[in-house]
Amino acid sequence: MAYPLEYMTPKLPGLGDVDWGKYVSALTDIGYKGYSVIEVEDKAFEGSAEDVKNSVILSAKYLRNYVI
Repeated sequence: MAYPLEYMTPKLPGLGDVDWGKYVSALTDIGYKGYSVIEVEDKAFEGSAEDVKNSVILSAKYLRNYVI
């Protein structure tokens, strides 16, 4: 996440700098039981409806490694 007023380049889970293991672990520590939403904002996957669909599939596949 970018410091306020700084630019960031959104990436799909697994393609950026977020440590998803730590992120999901923190949610588990606080007892979070809600939903997670995948928003496609990665410019590399916005070219077509098929690219968007594939990005959601890739994201879900990656994030399944962290779901208990």
